[in-house]
Amino acid sequence: MHNMKTKRILIRICLLWAMLWLSPAVAQAQSGSGDGYGYMINAGNTNTITITNYTGSGGDVTIPTNINNLLVTSIGGYAFYLRTNLAGVTVPGSVTIIGEGAFADCSALTNVTIPASVTHLDYQAFYECPVLTNVFFQGNAPTTDPTAFEYDHATAYYLSGTTGWSTNIGGIPAVLLSPLITGQPQSQTNYAGGSVTFSCSVTSPFPMSYQWQRNDTNLTNGGNISGATNITLTLSNISDGDVAAYLVIVSNIGGIVLSSNATLTVNDSPVFAAQPISQKVGAGSKVTFTAAVYGAPPFVFQWSFNQRPVGSPTSGTNVSSLTLTNVGTNQSGNYSVEVFNGSGSLTSSNGVLTVIAQPPLSLEILAGYPVLSLNGTLSNNFVVQYSTNLAATNWTTLLILSNLSSSPYGFLDPGGVVAPARFYRAFVQ
Repeated sequence: MHNMKTKRILIRICLLWAMLWLSPAVAQAQSGSGDGYGYMINAGNTNTITITNYTGSGGDVTIPTNINNLLVTSIGGYAFYLRTNLAGVTVPGSVTIIGEGAFADCSALTNVTIPASVTHLDYQAFYECPVLTNVFFQGNAPTTDPTAFEYDHATAYYLSGTTGWSTNIGGIPAVLLSPLITGQPQSQTNYAGGSVTFSCSVTSPFPMSYQWQRNDTNLTNGGNISGATNITLTLSNISDGDVAAYLVIVSNIGGIVLSSNATLTVNDSPVFAAQPISQKVGAGSKVTFTAAVYGAPPFVFQWSFNQRPVGSPTSGTNVSSLTLTNVGTNQSGNYSVEVFNGSGSLTSSNGVLTVIAQPPLSLEILAGYPVLSLNGTLSNNFVVQYSTNLAATNWTTLLILSNLSSSPYGFLDPGGVVAPARFYRAFVQ
């Protein structure tokens, strides 16, 4: 390998000497310089030139389209050979050929942009540029010598819509630079007041930006819109005003692509977002049943107990509640609500209320100890508490009975044998 590279270097040196010294009178007549470039006037078209060498200060170099009012159409063989001060190169759109070894051994070169006008990359055009990373092609794949990027570790990037590309060019991998949408946004249907999301799947070797549109108008975050510039768009509390076609524009440094349209359909009919929940409480408790709906307002609600209306219909927002205070066992049963709007009506499922009678609690003293007996409904939960002064905030839990298995249930309070005296109460948990 080392001997082969040495031979190649010697060949290049010989070629350079030949270019400098062969037929000096002819070369002088056809050559010129300007802006840090040497050039040769092309035979057959004296208004065009081939760059033959570079003497500029390096860095990120944009090769000019014209030098001394002559159009640059080629980068000649070894024109930038061993220019260790080059960091980046942008080739002008007038160039069609990049010659043999044109940028070989440019040890600091990291990025190259090659325009759509280039149709050929010659032998070892970018040979052994050790830190070359990105080669951006702006047009169709040029004919390329298999050694054009020999011993490089770069990646070639090409644009969507260009042709002739495979997975490799000149010895380096070639990948699509523009974003590629692999999963399109899907049309959505939901009830008024609900939420929807639109999203897509995209691949790209570089960071991407997103802009969602509604009926071809850019969206911004605010109101019921979030994610207008993210990969996922969310619309909350949707209404008929949100019915439209939605798409996303995806862009990166290589270009932009548009997704297909996804439509939003809003159903104005009522649908329950939250149904009444069954509850089990002790007699005397306060109970609230609640229901929430999606759909187009205004709404009218009518609550029922065992299919008989309770109270008068109410109207307003998409949430309705029924509150019962100091419930008794005769209020156990099924509670439901029917909702109406301009697009229809719907009845909720039943919320079952089970009211359990508060358990009688008896007390007797045996051998100086308080013995209590709770007579409660089986399979329910009860709490027994005591207090020494009957203050509402001064009750201490003595016993919790879960899933009562026998009744009456007797137990002893060993702490009640000493002063002060204790008062006891029991209730359903």
